[in-house]
Amino acid sequence: MKLAHKILKIDRVLKDYQSIPTANTPQQYIENILEYYNVQMDFNEEHLDRISSSGPTVVVANHPFGGIEGIMLASILLSVRNDIKILANPMLKEFKELDPIFLYTEPYQTTEAYRNNIQATKQAFQWLKKGGMLVLFPAGEVSHITWTNWNIRDPQWGNSIVRMIRKTNANVVPVYFHGHNRLIFQIAGLIHPSLRTALLPRELINKRGKTFHVSIGKKISYRKIPFELNDEEIASYLRFRTYMLKKSKTKSRIRDAVKKIMQSRKKMQMVAAHKGTYILTDELSKLPDHQKLDQAKDFSVYYAYPSQIPNLLHEIGRLREKTFRRVGEGTGKKIDLDHFDEYYMHLFAWNNARKEMVGAYRIGLVDEILREKGVEGLYTRQLFEFDESFVQNITPALELGRSFIRTKYQKDYASLLMLWKGIAKFVVHNPKYHTLFGTVSISNEYSNFSKHLIMDYVKRFTFDDALSRQVKPISPPKGKMKLKEMEESLLYTFIQEIEDVSEMISDYEMEYQGVPVLLKHYLKLGGKIIGFNVDPEFQNCVDGLILVDLRKTESRTLKFYMTKEGHEQFSRFHNLPLAAGSKP
Repeated sequence: MKLAHKILKIDRVLKDYQSIPTANTPQQYIENILEYYNVQMDFNEEHLDRISSSGPTVVVANHPFGGIEGIMLASILLSVRNDIKILANPMLKEFKELDPIFLYTEPYQTTEAYRNNIQATKQAFQWLKKGGMLVLFPAGEVSHITWTNWNIRDPQWGNSIVRMIRKTNANVVPVYFHGHNRLIFQIAGLIHPSLRTALLPRELINKRGKTFHVSIGKKISYRKIPFELNDEEIASYLRFRTYMLKKSKTKSRIRDAVKKIMQSRKKMQMVAAHKGTYILTDELSKLPDHQKLDQAKDFSVYYAYPSQIPNLLHEIGRLREKTFRRVGEGTGKKIDLDHFDEYYMHLFAWNNARKEMVGAYRIGLVDEILREKGVEGLYTRQLFEFDESFVQNITPALELGRSFIRTKYQKDYASLLMLWKGIAKFVVHNPKYHTLFGTVSISNEYSNFSKHLIMDYVKRFTFDDALSRQVKPISPPKGKMKLKEMEESLLYTFIQEIEDVSEMISDYEMEYQGVPVLLKHYLKLGGKIIGFNVDPEFQNCVDGLILVDLRKTESRTLKFYMTKEGHEQFSRFHNLPLAAGSKP
């Protein structure tokens, strides 16, 4: 027995327990354990906000190591709330100070183990009912390889946790631990699962001095879980969402490396200098009063033609380039202006207090462009093939594009809102323009999975098949989203709206807040995508050609942007029904 304990390192675990300083609270004792083993965690502390600070919550995680991940997860969660219980491996029973937060479940298939696990499950259920947080590793055993699958992954997750979620209305937070146990552990498991279990103490000991990467996913609200599915399907979906987090660390690291290589190969000119505040404000002051569309606090929105604003247009092009470079796009030139800017209208937001540009849109009056330059005069014609009959079917229309918000204003939604309200006010003043169309970009900074998830969602739910047959992308995107048939079926059981896609992408990408904000905005206006194209001039971003018929947009939404009076003017012009109480 002594020899077995020595080989399996059980005696070492006992010795470690005696060496770790005691503490008055489980939280302090956990920190003592991590300090004793010199274990470090690498995770995004901003993502602690994703963990519910109160209310019934289930935290699910993969189980790559068999012990230390329970300690690390306890450390993370106790920094947010103290009412946690963790279903843990009985190997951790040696750490008596953790008994207040641990519920032990046996990995062995024995009658006694079954009885113990039933008791632990009952305690866990009662804890959730009281509004506590329950943490578990639903696989029930450590990640490993099999003779049929050489990927080190959790086996199929158990269903018991789904029954708890059903009965307690608990939200779910997925957590992913990057890494796995050593090769000897994997080989031992191929010989016999009991050998793998016996080696767990050794695996705990050899984690000394290591740094572990942890990814915390977004909360999955119980309201978003379709409980009409069976328990096995829901458990599979939770496992899928957890393993999506696996890509976040390795993908971003590879992408950053590729980005640096591409930037070093592309000769980037220095962005043009600012022309001077006086020159810009003087030019602004000469615009007619009616070209000031809106004002709120320190911000004003104007529209102007190129001949009216040569210096302000220079500033727009300069800031376009500077802003787009920060997201891996940009022309690489000192200023982002092309021949379309010479005859397109420009709508821009201005900070009166700071006397500076905030952001801008380029707007094409499609009927005038067709009359003067034909269909080739439209910017979108450079990315998609279509003839004049297609455009005549949607005009009078405004072609929108080349929008940007200066970097320092991007955290404030008000800046973008001002531009959108400015566009709405222009439509109110020129109500014949009932349709908005143009391209909305999905940056190449997004992973292929995220780009294809967005495109796949759009094609399923917001695609206009009839119009799309009249449009052909010059350079269509290649490839497709790689999912198993079961995973894809589950994915679209849970994804019903664009916000669901956005939540999933924000897990996968980490750096992003989900679906691009402009795409979400246009879809909420009732927009339809009619094609996708890859733009090599802008770092191979994916451009979706979107069309919004404002006559079909919800009245409540239009009132928000146009104001009630503006919406009534627009509705009367197009003989649309007015809401009750409106003046005829």
